[in-house]
Amino acid sequence: MTKQEAIELMAAKGRISLAAAERALNTLFEGISNELRRGRDARFPGFGRFHLIRSGARRQRNPQTGAALNLPARSRVRFRPSAQLSDTVRNAKPLSFAQVHGAAKAKREK
Repeated sequence: MTKQEAIELMAAKGRISLAAAERALNTLFEGISNELRRGRDARFPGFGRFHLIRSGARRQRNPQTGAALNLPARSRVRFRPSAQLSDTVRNAKPLSFAQVHGAAKAKREK
């Protein structure tokens, strides 16, 4: 699902304008980002949890030159699905590459 598809779904299900749905979705994304920036989790019961993990500083090699690089510590965002979401998608059949890209191509050609 793309952001635009989510906006259209929210507008249709909520019987609101596309602009209102976009503002609501952007507000949700902003809220999640702000919570993570503060070091707090963003939890959605029945859906999942966005949280930060901290990776330590490490040494890496540039594969082309072999030069050593020092990579600084950083935070990464992780999503952990709830048990309910996991159960919902456990037996879902994933789409093939052709189905995904064929649908996208057909949508563009409309």
